[in-house]
Amino acid sequence: VDRLMDQGDIEVHLVHIGPTTGDSVIDGFDGLHMFDQRSDLDRANLITGHCRDNSKRTFAYDVALFPDVGMSWVSIMLANRRLAPVQVAMVGHSVSTLGSHIDYYISGDLVEQMRTNLKKLPFSETLVLLPGAGVVHNPSLYTPLRRMEDEAKIEQAQASGDWSQLPHSLMPDPRARKYVIINCVWSPQKINAPFLRNVLAKVLRRATRPVLLRFFANRRMQLVSDMLERDIVRTLGLPRQPRAATSSVTPVHAERNPLGHRVEVFGRLGHLSYLRWLRKGHLSVESVPYGGCNTAVDALEMGQPYVALRGDRWYNRIGSFVLDTVGLGGMLVAESQPAYVDLISSLVNDAERLAEVSSAVRAVDLSEQLYFADNDDSSNAGGGGGSGGGGGGG
Repeated sequence: VDRLMDQGDIEVHLVHIGPTTGDSVIDGFDGLHMFDQRSDLDRANLITGHCRDNSKRTFAYDVALFPDVGMSWVSIMLANRRLAPVQVAMVGHSVSTLGSHIDYYISGDLVEQMRTNLKKLPFSETLVLLPGAGVVHNPSLYTPLRRMEDEAKIEQAQASGDWSQLPHSLMPDPRARKYVIINCVWSPQKINAPFLRNVLAKVLRRATRPVLLRFFANRRMQLVSDMLERDIVRTLGLPRQPRAATSSVTPVHAERNPLGHRVEVFGRLGHLSYLRWLRKGHLSVESVPYGGCNTAVDALEMGQPYVALRGDRWYNRIGSFVLDTVGLGGMLVAESQPAYVDLISSLVNDAERLAEVSSAVRAVDLSEQLYFADNDDSSNAGGGGGSGGGGGGG
């Protein structure tokens, strides 16, 4: 596309849904068209009017390219309308639209072709495979330099004893010394009872050390996070007591939970705060069967093991693909659900093994092995994101 734009053979216009933020990429286009109305329906209607003229039955563009269909209500509405003669979806939301006005779906051959029979893939669109994974990951905004600045602030606060100037996300987390903290960076849609019962509950029963399950649910309302936390605790089979006034972590009955496993659900966090909290955990795990994409890269960028279960769709294979790409697949990818439980349990129970794997993760050069390895072949997945800043491919 860049080459064709340079030659003047095509024009690329950005139809931007919503306000721009500090990490929005809005330059390099031939045209920029902003639609940040408060109502989703208003935005969808205005964009439709911008893209086509019903009275003349003409379109403003030859192709409408959706980086995702499904991450916002506006994208779903627009995908069910004809905005251009050809409409294409990409893996920003990594499932087929199954019945909308999308004609083509772009993915990556190295992930999709691991499937046994491409003809049986569940796509209503015509599948177009690019070389590679179908995405290119970019470094997050939490750069190594910014992390060094954070560490310097923490050291200064430790030396002076004055923590008042630090944001809460930089405060020392005393629970990291008592618990093995497992980060569950999933949107609420990925939190499902079969996974909680058949994977995480088994990990807790096998654990020989206390575990804190930290969910990044990305909900604006604290009430919703509290209700979600209560449901997770109940589904895991953990007893519940009234919330302690001084704690944001769910207390549990000692007699039915002798190690004192706990659950914590965060609400909406800014992207930087999310990554800072993520870094305080010991390992991250992906939801089954939904997997993770940006969340896998977030964990690796924070120097943290990310445990994956290889599935049979792009969305639950991309995390394993990322780990294979950087040479960590043998340590952190399971091929079956029982093996997934075993792998997580081994890291929880064996402190030396967890330290060894964490050291191997921190030794990976993501810039060399992941970020810029495939820039000419695939679409752009964006930086981190995760639950603090977005859903991630999930």
